[in-house]
Amino acid sequence: MSGARWIPVALWAGFILTATSLPAVPAPAAPPGTDKLAHVAMYAILGVLALRAARPTAPVPRTVMVTLAAIAMFAAVDEWHQRFIPTRSADPTDWLADVAGATLGIGSLAALKLRRVKGT
Repeated sequence: MSGARWIPVALWAGFILTATSLPAVPAPAAPPGTDKLAHVAMYAILGVLALRAARPTAPVPRTVMVTLAAIAMFAAVDEWHQRFIPTRSADPTDWLADVAGATLGIGSLAALKLRRVKGT
């Protein structure tokens, strides 16, 4: 197993941690739920990168579940650490959006890989 394929995962996770470690800045009013879409997008990308690194060929259900569980724990720690950042807070609904995004990314990549394996 090559460790090099985990570099994009580490870089993206580092980007997420950096972004969530900065104090929130006042922004113009955005439509409700916009911040949740950002969570979904960031974690969907993390899900794709992590599953690709964990299982570069056809995904195995156990690998999919372990990958999702690892990202859910990462997201929980990320939310917890935001309690200590000025103007940020831990928000359970942000965690749910993170897990939904990871599920979307992992599920999409798994479905694509399964289609390729089956040749359809």
